[in-house]
Amino acid sequence: MNNTEFTYPADWEKEYWELDTDPVRKAYVTWLKRYPWDLFVSVNFRQKQIPCTTKDMNGDGIFLKNVISAPWGSISDVENRLRVMDARVCKELLGRNWACKGEERPEWVAFVEKDEDGFAHAHLLVNLKGLDKAKFVTGFSKATRYFAPKADIRPRGAFKEIYFAAGATYYGTKNLKDDRKEFALTVSPTFRKKFQHKQGTASIG
Repeated sequence: MNNTEFTYPADWEKEYWELDTDPVRKAYVTWLKRYPWDLFVSVNFRQKQIPCTTKDMNGDGIFLKNVISAPWGSISDVENRLRVMDARVCKELLGRNWACKGEERPEWVAFVEKDEDGFAHAHLLVNLKGLDKAKFVTGFSKATRYFAPKADIRPRGAFKEIYFAAGATYYGTKNLKDDRKEFALTVSPTFRKKFQHKQGTASIG
């Protein structure tokens, strides 16, 4: 009988994010699973379709199909608005002196994706810091509606509790290597200030 070496855990015992061979994606998972996350929030800044009309060469009115109003087309737009939304949510939850309550402010890391059609959306890992989940959902939804009244955010399906931070991170980085889509990582000011001195950024050397 041949001696056979077995390694544990076997592949069939591993989670799907542990089987990925991409070193950058694995680095993101390793880094972000160190921190406590409560919610996985998906916010789509793609505006709902609106009817638009224009005139043809003869001056007659025509209807333009599949026209989307989308002022949130760039990744930098989404990054900037997420930071402003962070301030609005913190003020909603912590009151007018929210800026002085760094330890109480919720923290988040956001994966921003831009699809082949040119529309950006974001997936966030959120640490509520003990704040009420329902109040956070309400505050986040109000902030989104303030900047993009027609944004396609579905509160019932956009906020999910995190059971495995590694799995949430793995999903958030799914477009990391997709040439047709842009990808960026941004974090809340509180998270950046607290952890910027620590090792944990993922990059290609």
